[in-house]
Amino acid sequence: MRSPPSEPIALVDMDGTLCDYAGEMNRELALLRSPDEPDVGLHHGPDEPAWLRARRQLIQQRPGWWRELPRLERGFAVVEVMRRLWFDLHILTKGPWGNAVAWSEKVSWCRAHVPDA
Repeated sequence: MRSPPSEPIALVDMDGTLCDYAGEMNRELALLRSPDEPDVGLHHGPDEPAWLRARRQLIQQRPGWWRELPRLERGFAVVEVMRRLWFDLHILTKGPWGNAVAWSEKVSWCRAHVPDA
């Protein structure tokens, strides 16, 4: 039988909690939109139009895009509370299967912004 951990464990999602994936993606998509094109918003899944998926994938494949995602300070405020309460921090994230560089850039982002996790 395993003994319980000495510290409580916190599982913290990276995208949307610690880094502003949606905000940055929306900013980048706006740069690719034509002047008369409506803003359809960011959404994934089977109802995502093929042209929007292609633009999103183009953005995600730019070297450094994942590594340079801006921090969400509210998420880091929560992380700071967890640190003070001695939580063992673990960052959860998932990368796009077709973009191996994204995975390593996400690790780089975590090492730069949450080195103790």
